[in-house]
Amino acid sequence: MNKQIEWQNVKRVLVVRLRSIGDTVLSTPSLIALRRFLPDAQIDILLEDWVAPVLDGFDAVDNVLTVSRNDKKSRLETAWQIRRNRYDIAFNLHGGTTATFFASASGAKCRVGLASYQYNFLYTHLAPSPLDFWQTAHAHSAEQQLALLGFVGVPVFDRPKSRLVVTEQALKSLKEKFDAMVQERNGTENFLSEINFDQSKIQNPKSKFALIHPTAAFDTKQWSTENFARVAEFLFDKGLPTIAVATRSERRVLETLQQTSRVPIRIFDNLTL
Repeated sequence: MNKQIEWQNVKRVLVVRLRSIGDTVLSTPSLIALRRFLPDAQIDILLEDWVAPVLDGFDAVDNVLTVSRNDKKSRLETAWQIRRNRYDIAFNLHGGTTATFFASASGAKCRVGLASYQYNFLYTHLAPSPLDFWQTAHAHSAEQQLALLGFVGVPVFDRPKSRLVVTEQALKSLKEKFDAMVQERNGTENFLSEINFDQSKIQNPKSKFALIHPTAAFDTKQWSTENFARVAEFLFDKGLPTIAVATRSERRVLETLQQTSRVPIRIFDNLTL
């Protein structure tokens, strides 16, 4: 186990990163590091289907493979697809048992995971704690994933930053929805003009508004709506109005946020990833 990887022979790479939007965003530093290290290799990532659009246009990966959550048929079909792709190395950036199943199903000669993973006997390369790799007492989630790559020789010490691509299609969709909101609500156009940006208390603002997402996938991760309202008020006083986004099923949270805040907040519940 942990035999040195012959990188010159690596042509196809699989990265497994299941779960949420945030998890996917935080995987981008690792994908960037891999692409930089293996510029000519095929690098694919496995995501849950509902979050896959987050990586639309992302140039560090060649293919985004998807699997449906809680769908046994989808899992089996995806496992067979992964097997047929004949990957040379598979990285499990997630650690859950489902991700381990896919990493193992790949049949890759090298399968890399943390020693702390359940069923770690299914891996050929087991990395120690990311804290040992970075020699720190704490490590960000993105750094933990980078440590897994760094353990097997991928250069990561410069800690690449997270990055996403805003596609032309996404920009067009956003403009159409904002224009529709302007027509529906007379005066929406004045929302941003209410602030005198020349007198903003925020130095060198990179945007004319703040964007917040006041919901979470799990109640245990949900910050109170009242706290988000206080944030919006603070930002307004600093010269930045707030736009809040969520899904249609979470619209109640957005409306509560509007009612709770003492400053205007524009809300969207119909945006794509």
